[in-house]
Amino acid sequence: MIYIRHRAKGFSLIEVLLVLAIIATIMVSILGYTTQKSDEMRRDRTVMQMEQFLNAGLAYYTSFGSWPTQLADLQTNLFLPSGIIRNGWAQEFTVGNNSVDATNPGSGTQFSVCTTIVGQQAFSAATIIAGRLPIASALDGGSKADLCPRATSAVCTSASTTCTVVSSVNIPGQNLNNARSINFAGLYHNGACVPEPSCPSTAMQPTIMAIPVSVSGMNDSSTPSNIYPLASFTAYVTGTSKSDSTPTNSPGDCINDQPTPCYQTGTNDPLPANGKYWRVCMRIITQKGVVRYDAGNMDAGIVLVLTRCAPQDEYTTPSVYGSQFTVFSP
Repeated sequence: MIYIRHRAKGFSLIEVLLVLAIIATIMVSILGYTTQKSDEMRRDRTVMQMEQFLNAGLAYYTSFGSWPTQLADLQTNLFLPSGIIRNGWAQEFTVGNNSVDATNPGSGTQFSVCTTIVGQQAFSAATIIAGRLPIASALDGGSKADLCPRATSAVCTSASTTCTVVSSVNIPGQNLNNARSINFAGLYHNGACVPEPSCPSTAMQPTIMAIPVSVSGMNDSSTPSNIYPLASFTAYVTGTSKSDSTPTNSPGDCINDQPTPCYQTGTNDPLPANGKYWRVCMRIITQKGVVRYDAGNMDAGIVLVLTRCAPQDEYTTPSVYGSQFTVFSP
């Protein structure tokens, strides 16, 4: 009698381990890809939100002439949706500006938005986000309120588990690309005050141009019918000297060039004391003599005023442009 032995069918231990290893490798790859895409989506979301904040700040400045001082300013005026806005790490945003004027907290030259990145990958995420935003940096730890706008703080490092990203924008029309252009123009009477522009670089000089656009030979407002032929007229500006580093709201007057406070239009309220101002003046001479200015004779002359930030080589070496003529600068 012959016995035939049948071998049992199945998988060996090595085969099972090999299959498990392949499955584990696939799972790790899928998990790594998912984590990578999740981190990328959180970074993209945060960048998009911060850009939205910066654009809202610029729109607010265009509408109101000053920066918002808190997030509620943007939400109340419908520049941003209401409610709490959080980044991809469930952290809130803070806004601020670098104004040093307590009486005008929205008068800074830059508007900033800040948010916090947390976790073991805080350094890499914050660095990537800052690299995709204007005037941005990743600072180490700290409160968003303390760092927005940017303050003196250590930069974020690979050992940091909390980093604050700060991004800023300049006043519209005063960034480096447009700084050579005229940033302000207006019509003024004799004795009016004009604010000095804030230049985006210390290598630029704020300048002002005064151009007569309307001149009358009426010497005395009490007798407006007595108008005399013009002998000469000129428009000019007074201000603090270049060596005066202390801001003042009292440029020289139009008669003796003595410091005289600037006041808000139609009031006795002085303009902010730590702001720099120029005073617009006009001198008109008729055949009868110098035109006397008083409350009833302000229309004797109207001056067009233009302000801009001049590049350094323009106001220090005007001869390179073929002329020694320079506009007024304090």
